[in-house]
Amino acid sequence: MISDDLLQEIEGEIRANRRVTIRELHHIIPEVSETTIHEAVTEKLGYRKLGARWVPKMLTDDHKTKRMGSALKVLTRYAQEGDEFLDSIVTGDETLGFHHTPESKQQSMQWRHTHEVLEEVMTWFKGLATDFYDSGIQKLVPRLNKCLDNAGDYVEK
Repeated sequence: MISDDLLQEIEGEIRANRRVTIRELHHIIPEVSETTIHEAVTEKLGYRKLGARWVPKMLTDDHKTKRMGSALKVLTRYAQEGDEFLDSIVTGDETLGFHHTPESKQQSMQWRHTHEVLEEVMTWFKGLATDFYDSGIQKLVPRLNKCLDNAGDYVEK
């Protein structure tokens, strides 16, 4: 059985450093096995790793309320403007800028060639990115509806 004192100590360490690992927690609390610490963190305290940080699995009522408010605003604009609203969502910087002052004719030719290759790659990449983001934006409306249907307690997995 995992004591309340141990849970408080582990949670304090996690709050002090969201990137702390189970192994590091074991070094801080050596009298407790890594398996027990893992169980305390994931099952008892309800944390999971996300981007190398421990985050609570459960949303607070405030999180749910804010999430529902945001979903409602987006869906209201979508109802008013339709797909044109989705097209107006900016998903990234679409600029590509280069600045170089060559010192010789050879450097100028090398730079021109490099610039052309980079522009080709960026054009190809933008096409992929556009398809990727368009696909994600089209999924936005059903996900926001699920969020509202579940009173803000919806997380896409």
